[in-house]
Amino acid sequence: MSFSARATITAATVAHGSRGAMLEDFRAHAPSGTYVYMPCRETWTARAVDIVVGRQQVFDKNGKPVRNQTGELVTESASTWLLKHQRVEQMAWVPGHVLLMPVREAVGSWNFHDISPTDILSTFNPFVKSVILRVNEVRDLGDTNRFAFYDRMKIYTASPPEVLQVNEKHLRQY
Repeated sequence: MSFSARATITAATVAHGSRGAMLEDFRAHAPSGTYVYMPCRETWTARAVDIVVGRQQVFDKNGKPVRNQTGELVTESASTWLLKHQRVEQMAWVPGHVLLMPVREAVGSWNFHDISPTDILSTFNPFVKSVILRVNEVRDLGDTNRFAFYDRMKIYTASPPEVLQVNEKHLRQY
């Protein structure tokens, strides 16, 4: 067994004790054809899910096992079952989600800023000192012109300069 395979098994064991990854730990993301392992939000392929989880028994509307013409129980792959019963159509980013908290702690809260689109267009820009900048509610620009917002964002995102001028309120620009 390779090191990476041992690490994967160990991670699943740590997340769920000795039981490992189970069917209820996954959600199918229909548009991308991938599967999300919910304990750590990692994406898996259908093949990987099918290997780890195994085949699932098929039940009818009354909860009785379905049998084929020869009387054998009908099964389907775990990925097929997930697409039918635990499917999501869209994944969304949730502001302030706990997944970003370790990153915030790693860079320091003073290096992680949350701002609104109107802050980008403001004369004052103390947020440029941050290592990570999160612009909240970009879709809801309110009275802000989206073209002006786009033009201002180019300064920070499309080939940022080596030096950004900081203009803090009540301080000289530096």
